[in-house]
Amino acid sequence: MKKTIIALFALAGVASADTISPITDTASGSWTTHGTAQVKDGVISATNTNWQVDAATYTLSSSLNYATTDTLSFSFNATNNGTGNSCLTLALIGSTNAIVLGHGSYDKPADEIQVAVTSDVSVTGGYVFANTNPTDDLTLTAADTLSGGMPANGSTSTISGSISWDGDSWALELGSSATSATLSYDLGITTLGVSKIMVTIEGGGAPDNGNTAWQTPTMSNLSISTPSVAPAVPEPTTATLSLLALAGLAARRRRR
Repeated sequence: MKKTIIALFALAGVASADTISPITDTASGSWTTHGTAQVKDGVISATNTNWQVDAATYTLSSSLNYATTDTLSFSFNATNNGTGNSCLTLALIGSTNAIVLGHGSYDKPADEIQVAVTSDVSVTGGYVFANTNPTDDLTLTAADTLSGGMPANGSTSTISGSISWDGDSWALELGSSATSATLSYDLGITTLGVSKIMVTIEGGGAPDNGNTAWQTPTMSNLSISTPSVAPAVPEPTTATLSLLALAGLAARRRRR
């Protein structure tokens, strides 16, 4: 009887939230890269760059659409490889908005994690928080910042957060393992969906500037929670058959 009831629940479409790790899992989408960006062994990096736009874009096979009862949680590790003269951003791109967060600086050791929202969702070169030379990226002005979230000493920080409905719009809660401070920011958007995930990497510290190797930032261990799936309402025929099956099981149990 237990197995039958489980099967009936399955027919009704009961499901729950899950998590995708697009850096290593290509079952729900695929990666394309721009410039010298590469995805290998769970790490997004660039082989050689000096303020050249490098981006890795993960396109989901089906969009994630979040209801106001859902929470989008995310986490990733960010390393700036010993220089503040670098840029590393994560963009959650939907059909109408892109939520961009990450680190960006140019000739200054900024340690901030910046946040911005843009309606430009067709960017292929990447989203950056820096005044860079290439022309195929989109340079954003930070709407808010988390100070101390990205140290400029080459250490790795775990950036994590969540996006949830606050009653009027979607709001971001952001934290970093590098600081005890947190950021609460109202994104100002009323719909939340993700169809693409873009990681942008730009770096300084080129070999001809006295370094022995290109010092570009890296990202690893990216994970994003998927929305919960509400139970489907069975069609009338399915509902009737389900009730008859349960009634039959109950009658059989009474005869025993």
